[in-house]
Amino acid sequence: MPAFTSASRPFFRRGVRLQHDRVRNRWLIQGPERAWLADETAATVLQHLDGKHSINDIAALLATRYNTPTEQILADILDLLAALKAKDLLREKPSD
Repeated sequence: MPAFTSASRPFFRRGVRLQHDRVRNRWLIQGPERAWLADETAATVLQHLDGKHSINDIAALLATRYNTPTEQILADILDLLAALKAKDLLREKPSD
C-alpha cells in the first residue's frame, strides 16, 4: 500500500469516523467493531480529513495556527496518516 504524499487528499474509509466522547473527554476513531484512541494532536489533524484538502493544505493551516514550521508539521502528519493507512482506516481521493 503506497504511502501518502504531501499532495494526497485523504479521508476516512466507509464505516470509519472521528468522534468526540464528551463523557470521557477524549477523541476516538471508530471503525467496524473496533475503536482507537486519538490524542488531541492527532484529532486536530484528523478533523481536516475530508478528501478535499491536501496534506499540504492541512500542514499549512496548522503551521499558521501553532506558529510552527510547516515542514515539521508535514512530517508529523505524514507519519500519523501512514500508521492509520496501514490499519486500513484511510483512503485517498484520486487526482482530478
